[in-house]
Amino acid sequence: MNTQDGIQTIWPGDGTAYRIKVNAQGNRAAFEAAVDHLKTRIHALDTLLIHCNNHGDYDGTPGTSFLCTYPSWGKYYNADFSAKLAELPKFRQLIVMLEQCNSGGFNGSIIAKSPAAATSVASAAIESQSSYVSADGNWDPFARDWIAAQAGHDPFGAALAFNPDTDTDGRIEAEEAYEYANAVKDPRDSPNFSESSEAGGDIALGQDYIVWWWWCWILREVLEPYRIKLPPHEYYQRLHRLQSEFTKLTVELDKTSDGLRRETTAKVSALVASSFGK
Repeated sequence: MNTQDGIQTIWPGDGTAYRIKVNAQGNRAAFEAAVDHLKTRIHALDTLLIHCNNHGDYDGTPGTSFLCTYPSWGKYYNADFSAKLAELPKFRQLIVMLEQCNSGGFNGSIIAKSPAAATSVASAAIESQSSYVSADGNWDPFARDWIAAQAGHDPFGAALAFNPDTDTDGRIEAEEAYEYANAVKDPRDSPNFSESSEAGGDIALGQDYIVWWWWCWILREVLEPYRIKLPPHEYYQRLHRLQSEFTKLTVELDKTSDGLRRETTAKVSALVASSFGK
């Protein structure tokens, strides 16, 4: 919040106070501490989102792009950044969006070092170029528009220039968010996109369910008013408190559901056999 333009505590989209809790400085030590914390928390089916913003640069030769760290404009090189990510255990998906100048120099090293089964990286500028701020000074356009594609509206709640869901599957995939931001970009930016595989480009934010149990619909309806009303960090903090109780409840529900499934399977099998024969 403490930028070269001074202290800014109000989000310009709707004039409300910022809700993201900033609890560490933007430097190598804080980032690496966050990765170390994730080592004990991230699991095989998880998706990790990393977003970097504000200042970056490079030393003038390929492979030397870096993040400018707080408070003394230190250099956190892409190779060191990616090597730290490589320390994470294997997990399902990594989606990275980088806004800083010269951010494209991170793409290749992140793809090469990522421990995720699928990875995508969208950057606002190629390694040799800067990224730019909007005319009003409030936005980094590439990040703003990538996030808008994910949210389904711009920061002011207005409709998008077009529907980024080009394959109409109801999910905004990493490549679709990038393509939207690239289509409406500030002409001074030079966005670029990398993926480890087709699956990397298909990563979508939000929960994926292999099975959607009947009781999940009940839970969703009961939780929805709180999800809308509360700040995200508070909502998920409260929801996390219930995890152990939900675990106990689902064990009992699964036992009952398994019994009903066996009973229903027998009835359905009998109906099918009566029409098609054994």
